Amino acid sequence: MRTSTRLLLLTLTTLALYGCGPSDDETALLREQNAALTARMERMEQGMKALTLSIKAAPPAAPTSARPVSPPDAGDLLAQIEKLIDARVEALLADQVGVIVQDTIAHTVGTPADIEVVVGEVVEEELAAADKRREEARTLEREKRREEWAQRRRDRDAERLEELATELSLNDWQKQSVSEVETATRDQIRAKMTEMREAGNFDMQAFRDVATSLRETNNTAVAEILTADQLTTYKERQESEFGFMFRGGRGR
Repeated sequence: MRTSTRLLLLTLTTLALYGCGPSDDETALLREQNAALTARMERMEQGMKALTLSIKAAPPAAPTSARPVSPPDAGDLLAQIEKLIDARVEALLADQVGVIVQDTIAHTVGTPADIEVVVGEVVEEELAAADKRREEARTLEREKRREEWAQRRRDRDAERLEELATELSLNDWQKQSVSEVETATRDQIRAKMTEMREAGNFDMQAFRDVATSLRETNNTAVAEILTADQLTTYKERQESEFGFMFRGGRGR
């Protein structure tokens, strides 16, 4: 019974620590059962003591031809009975504790159906979060590629400007001014191309007309910066680049 008592105390302590202790009625029932079993063991121990004393006080039996039978050892018999009772008590307590724990889980966490719903919601949230992370990764990759393309364009434009400054013998003011005019023209042409593509009605001839108009506006502004000879060379170079671009090549 000492083992059963320790099991009962350990079970009650554990349930109390985790906030899922048994109700007052269940606790009272367990205490009554433990008290009854303890009283029963005390009565059995007293009976075994009386049986042992009576066996010792009995006169020796007359010898017979039958094989003598040794009286049972009181200690061994008591130990066997105690094991049987402990096993029954442990099984009873385990069943009751299981019911208490399941009832507590149902009230604090939820029924199996409630838990299944919660798990389903968690899975859906995790899938949505994974989709969001993938989309963010794709967005970052697109932004990275756009920045790389923009940097390559800036590098090409800077290289072209250096070649133009060398070929036309531009001074610092002319170089800076031509760079500002051409940068604005290129930005307008690229913006128009993007607009036509996103609208889904991109037409090469329409784009060529827009680019030609913007190039003429560009040359008018550049004419205020360059000398007559420089402007002639500039237009010849620009005509070559402009024609190359619309023949399917890539301009600088």
